[in-house]
Amino acid sequence: MEVEAFKLTIEAAKHIQSVYINNVWTTMGSYLVAFGWLLTSVEARSYLEKHQKLLSNIIKVVLCIYVIHALVLIDACINSYKLLNGIPVEKLTATTDHIKTIVNLYSIPLYWPVVSLFINGSIVFLLTQKLKQLKVKKET
Repeated sequence: MEVEAFKLTIEAAKHIQSVYINNVWTTMGSYLVAFGWLLTSVEARSYLEKHQKLLSNIIKVVLCIYVIHALVLIDACINSYKLLNGIPVEKLTATTDHIKTIVNLYSIPLYWPVVSLFINGSIVFLLTQKLKQLKVKKET
């Protein structure tokens, strides 16, 4: 692999990592805003209690967004792994340790999606439980 190809590979890895990080924080922020709004707005809760079909659809949307989020994170992790592990270290002039350090800076380790999905999954769980409480209130 030539130096230019290595640079392009690292730029691609940076982009994948950037998309990953933006996805994690945007999704987490959206869930937290929705959960905070649901906890603090009496009007929102009252409206959702009166509109059960909308409430059911919101629960489905929240869960679908979580599944899409999971697929994006897993895809980014796999793409990062494939891209960075395809670098033939022996053909580059830099030391192996130097190249490994560069690769590690821009990789997405497997524990990232696991932790992200656990954290966002916890928020989704709390959000859907709060939404289900509103559904149960109406039924009783």
